[in-house]
Amino acid sequence: MQQVKCLNERKAISRQNQIEVGKYYYLDLSTVIGDYEGDWYGSIYADDKKEAYIGHLKLSHLRSVE
Repeated sequence: MQQVKCLNERKAISRQNQIEVGKYYYLDLSTVIGDYEGDWYGSIYADDKKEAYIGHLKLSHLRSVE
């Protein structure tokens, strides 16, 4: 797990924010994949125990902390 910080918000379908600017989250590095357009995605959690799954998000919304 890699701790990451949100750089810009990502709104869910419900128009509520999934992640918030300045907050810290955790990226499961084993889930990181790239697509044909060059974008990278990974599973994001609110905790490092993988108990609070947020979603499989584009990594451009986040920055590595460590």
